[in-house]
Amino acid sequence: MKKFIEAIATGLDATGLFALMENFDKRDQQFRVLTYHRVGYADESPNLEPGLISASPVAFRKQMQLLADRYKPISMAQLLAAHRGESQLPAKAVLVTFDDGYEDFAEVAWPILKEFGVPATLFVPTAFPEGEARGFWWDRIHAALLQTELTTLQSAPLPELSLENSQLRRQAYKVIRNHVKSLPHSEAMAWVEQTLDLLGQPPPLNQVLDWDSLRKLAAEGLCICSHGRDHALMSQLNTEELSQDLKESQAKLEQELGQYADAAVLAYPANATNTRVRRASRQAGYELAFGGQRGVNRLPITDSQEILRLPVVGYNFGLFRALLLPTVIALGNQYFSFRSKVST
Repeated sequence: MKKFIEAIATGLDATGLFALMENFDKRDQQFRVLTYHRVGYADESPNLEPGLISASPVAFRKQMQLLADRYKPISMAQLLAAHRGESQLPAKAVLVTFDDGYEDFAEVAWPILKEFGVPATLFVPTAFPEGEARGFWWDRIHAALLQTELTTLQSAPLPELSLENSQLRRQAYKVIRNHVKSLPHSEAMAWVEQTLDLLGQPPPLNQVLDWDSLRKLAAEGLCICSHGRDHALMSQLNTEELSQDLKESQAKLEQELGQYADAAVLAYPANATNTRVRRASRQAGYELAFGGQRGVNRLPITDSQEILRLPVVGYNFGLFRALLLPTVIALGNQYFSFRSKVST
């Protein structure tokens, strides 16, 4: 389905339609927020979950050139000033954000962003730059499935999963991922360890930037904000855990970044938010919080604790260009809403 949609988008782009639509997009006080995770190639880091690759370096460069040439990239500081009523945003404003803080951000994405003068915000889960050597649970599960000698996996309460070939292992990964996300966080992490013991523990996989690297990037102009403490799905934390996660992650950023610490801004890990989470983030002092739904934002912001974002998921150039157009975004939201209803 994705390839079919990309082919249509490429064809429409070739007609000049998207360029024409960009030219006529003069609406001010709107802004789009793009979400990336990793920029790279799967074979360069085979033990890391490939689904987190948002773009290849070549594709990312072309995307940033489009933003620089046809849009108005803005910084988090500009967005905050507009939100406070201190200034206005230009027409076709776009904020570029990255989640998780993988090392390829500094190695690949940041040089390209600087080349085209595109500001960016990096959302970092603060337990990972110094303490969690094992890495993110999804990378560990992916790596364990790659290396295990098992041909089947029985990890209750899931049914037996076949691991006979790479395709079945990929299917097993998706089943495991969905199960983990359905559990309360502490229970989920215990189940992950139990499952990894069965598969065979992978080597340490933490490829998150350390604090020295983050301070260096901040000194060069990168905005670094909270992605929680443990990258827990905040909707799966109890009230006490949620409060601690929100407060401790911001405190850690202020402690480590010092003069380079930015305003209290949050991106919900995996977009996992609800009314209770948004209330807690507001009470914890976060001026803005990102995630939950897709779409274009307008000023004044309706809910400062649910800023809409547009995830970039390995799109070709035509589909990326379409992603930025308000009409296409509206159609895309209807499509994803329909898929959600069909799957539930």
